[in-house]
Amino acid sequence: MVDSCHVVIPSIFQFGRYPASERLAFFFSDLGVGVKAHLERTYPPFATHQDAIVYALRPNVSGTFGQGSSGYQVSNNAGMGLTYSSRMLKRLKGDMYIVSRHGLAHVSPEDVTTSNLNNPWPGTFVLVDLDISQVPKVALEELLREVRGKADTELSEVEKKDLAEKYCVSIHNYFGKWAEDKDAAISFRERHLIPAISANKSIELDFRDVETAPHSFLNALLSSPIRRLGFRAYQRIRVHNASGSIHEIVQSIFESNVPKID
Repeated sequence: MVDSCHVVIPSIFQFGRYPASERLAFFFSDLGVGVKAHLERTYPPFATHQDAIVYALRPNVSGTFGQGSSGYQVSNNAGMGLTYSSRMLKRLKGDMYIVSRHGLAHVSPEDVTTSNLNNPWPGTFVLVDLDISQVPKVALEELLREVRGKADTELSEVEKKDLAEKYCVSIHNYFGKWAEDKDAAISFRERHLIPAISANKSIELDFRDVETAPHSFLNALLSSPIRRLGFRAYQRIRVHNASGSIHEIVQSIFESNVPKID
């Protein structure tokens, strides 16, 4: 016989309809690591849990989008769930409450507000409160097309802006399968990376098909740019498709060159 007091429920979903008030409520919850810890596998640390929740509402943030060398892998249309949901709720005069650990975000038709919770939830839960009196007036497929169209337009604009603000480098194309030439790394850093940083561009380093890149090479390539940027280096320098050993060396170089916060 199982002791029900010690059974851990990993997730739950339920909904209820309230005809008198013409409302429909959805509730889904899990006992995972929370939004903040999930995003920090790919993105720099967030100051608060509510900051992480708000960031997750942006297109291509949650789900499977992110750095190729992280726990995420690129997948079409992933990371759009919260974006589509929040847009649809605004269109239907609904409300969404997202709670993750100490963070609470309320997505209303007008805006997004947040607050810190004294008593944390061990995971994430979402409560959706929908005005179903509006639903018969709007064809569902028409609504989905409208929401998706606006979100896709926003995503396209974000991608164009990102491309204009990024300096992308294929390490294999410049340094070959074995990226080991320290002097070449120094020359490339001074000729390309430092000017890109001075122009306020982000650096995207792709290590696809690179088998080795020792500490001496990577330190020569990255230490000066990281010191220039300080803590912003975590946002402005991204590494993609790196093997486990290369990724570990890059992380150690970041830790050695980013000033410690007391």
